[in-house]
Order: sequence, then structure tokens, then C-alpha cells
Amino acid sequence: MHPLHAYRWHYGPSRFLWFCIGAAASAYWMSRDRHRLWLDRCNRAPIQSPSVPPSSEAGPSYNPQYDTRAGSAPWDEGERMLAFSRQAGDKVTELSEATLDSLLSTVEALKAKLAEHRAEREKQMGEERKQSPPT
Repeated sequence: MHPLHAYRWHYGPSRFLWFCIGAAASAYWMSRDRHRLWLDRCNRAPIQSPSVPPSSEAGPSYNPQYDTRAGSAPWDEGERMLAFSRQAGDKVTELSEATLDSLLSTVEALKAKLAEHRAEREKQMGEERKQSPPT
């Protein structure tokens, strides 16, 4: 039997004990946070419903969300968000096009340099062949 096998469980129980203590503390804090969220939800002021105009103006199927006379704030906000997202999309497209153009010009410059180096190397190889007689 290997001498380390005798001490195989030396650290095990204390590690398990600390794991249990950590799990209990975590469960306590999670339940505490959940209880706080529940209290915050209960202590909030009630949501005020929009004022409904008299039924003679609105009709039986009135929905204040779709009322165009009230300035339609939800629709304006949605239109602003849509315009903002379009503008952001256009900017991203412009940036990506500029990045691709820059990358393409860099690749073309590197390709030209590589062709120059290849031509120089072939020229040097040709000169070396002329200077050294074949054996």
C-alpha cells in the first residue's frame, strides 16, 4: 500500500464541512434577497391606470393605449426607439464598411510588397546561378 493512501481522507471531512457551511450561507442570502424583492414589490405604490374619458366620447370598446387624442406617448416613444435603432444600424454598417475597406487596402499593400520581395529574391537567385558555374 502506498503511504499516501493512508491519508486519503485527511482533508475530506473538513472540506465537506466547509462546503456545507458555504451552501447554507448561500441559501440564507438567496432567501433573504428573495424576501427583500417580495417586500419591495408589496410596498410599491399601486400603478395608476390612465384616466378614461367619459363613455359618451370613448364608446364601449375604448382602450386608452390606442387613444390618438391623448398625444399617443407610447407610439412616439416607440417611433423614437425605432429611429434610434435605424440610426445605430446605419452607423454600424458605415463603420464595418470602412473597416473592410481599410483591411482590403492593407491586404493589397502586403500583396504588392510580397510580389516585390519575390521579384528581388528571384533576381538574386538568377545572379547567383550566373556567378556559380554548374557542376
